[in-house]
Order: sequence, then structure tokens, then C-alpha cells
Amino acid sequence: MEKLTKQNIKTILESVDNFLFDCDGVLWRSGTVIEGIPATLQLLRRLGKKLYFVSNNSSSSREQYRHKMEGLGIQEVKKEEIFPSSYCIAAYLESIGFNKKVAVIGESGIKNELEEAGFKYVDADQSLDKTSNINYIKQLEEVELDKDIGAVVIGWDHHFNYYKLGYAKLLITEQNCLFVATNTDSTFPAGKGRFLPGSGSLVASLSTATGKQPVVVGKPSKLSLIHI
Repeated sequence: MEKLTKQNIKTILESVDNFLFDCDGVLWRSGTVIEGIPATLQLLRRLGKKLYFVSNNSSSSREQYRHKMEGLGIQEVKKEEIFPSSYCIAAYLESIGFNKKVAVIGESGIKNELEEAGFKYVDADQSLDKTSNINYIKQLEEVELDKDIGAVVIGWDHHFNYYKLGYAKLLITEQNCLFVATNTDSTFPAGKGRFLPGSGSLVASLSTATGKQPVVVGKPSKLSLIHI
């Protein structure tokens, strides 16, 4: 890799009109903006460059990302410049004319984007009786699948559990539901220099259980870029 010099930087700025940035670990780490990022982005805007922010983190929607950036001192970011994998899920389903209900293993980012796009969704553990003493396996043996569900989408979910995995598996293998994943990143950058299990770890468990591979909408899939 060629070392950056003032001349190299000048050449890049003169020849590149569009800049794509990852977010977690690039613009900020563990909720703290990386030094120099706000000033760098402001400079690029003053030079007339177009900025886009592409993230595999599905826990936030575009609006939630915009609000977070604003709180970190990254100003003037529009929702239309932000492309998290949560948005890519909804955009992909729209692009194929999907019109059924979606079962979600994920957090508010995916749900907010699905709702904004007009999709009906349920949590993958919506049928779980959390007050029952009956264990997950017995409940999964008896559960009646929701026939209106046509897709399972999976992303980061810090409440991931065996019931969600089992219900999603049954939807995919018994009801032939579409299997869509935000990304296959095995880890993500956390605080104190640690890397923790990422969405890909969850996706791998569902792939193993079903024997099927998902449609992946996040980086490095081309589906993460076609809407920019």
C-alpha cells in the first residue's frame, strides 16, 4: 500500500467526487468520535464532495444514525446519505416486490426501516409464552407457524435466544420463507480494544440449522451499494 503524502492527498481530492465511509471503528469507536473526523468531513463538503455513510450495523435506522452523528459533532448529515444494513434489508424487500409479513431477529433499526417502508413484521419470538414453565424445545414442538410470514430477516440482536433460532429455522425449512441477513461479520469493534461476536455469528447458527445460505444485503454484497 502506497504511503499517503500531501501530493497523494491532493491527487485524491482532485480526482474523487464521492466518498463512502464506514461508521463503527472508522468515524467513532465505542460511542466516541475519532479525533479529526468532524473537521475532515466538513472540509470534504466545502470542496463539494458527496459523502455517504455505509454500515453493516443494523441496530440503528437511518434517522437514529443521523441523530447519533449529530450528537458526536458530525453535522449536516442527511438521512438520505446514510446506508446501514437495516435500511438495505427494507430496500431489498421492496426491490423484489415482497408483500408478506416479516419475522425479525434484530433490533429497532431493522424494525423502524421495515415500518417506514410499509412492511408488517413480528419478532421471531412473538409466539413464545414467556410466562410458561414449558421449555423452549417443547414450545417449538407445539408452535403453529404464522402462515402470513414470508421472510426471516436476521441481524444483530443482543436478545438472541434458542427460541428465536428455532422458530426462524422452522419458518425457513417448513414454510420455505425467504432467508435474508444484514451481514456476515463475525465480530464488531467494542470498547477497550476488544472485538465481540457480531451478526455473522448469529447468521451462521441459522445457516447451520437450516442448511441454507441467506441473501446478504450488507457489505461486501453489491446489494449494499445499489441504492446509493
